[in-house]
Amino acid sequence: MDVRTLFIAQTGALAAIAAMLWASRTEADDRNGMATWTVAVTSQGLAYLLLANAGRVPVWLSAFVGNALGAISVVLFFVAIRQFLGRGFSKWPLAVLAVVVSVVAALSGAQYEGATIFNGYVYGAVQLLTG
Repeated sequence: MDVRTLFIAQTGALAAIAAMLWASRTEADDRNGMATWTVAVTSQGLAYLLLANAGRVPVWLSAFVGNALGAISVVLFFVAIRQFLGRGFSKWPLAVLAVVVSVVAALSGAQYEGATIFNGYVYGAVQLLTG
């Protein structure tokens, strides 16, 4: 399976999950991290939609905005887990992470494999340093 097909499949799955989460929102979601998780899933779905359409949409949209939405979604997943556990988090390191990953991934252009490997290591390092 090629990367574009994988991204389209992920977009469909994430869109279905996001729709269910948005439809089932409750007042408690703001306290337990579920509201943040819902926004993260939505952001990730939009990221994969843009990445799947690289070459069909402007480069800045697929490369920079797509990767930025992906980075933001990972940051939001991290924040949602911390909220669920009742633990705090520092905003600045997470903002720097999102910006650095977005820029590096955008500069990598169509080299999805390299950007994905880089992102995996960065996200893993964040978990180790802030866990």
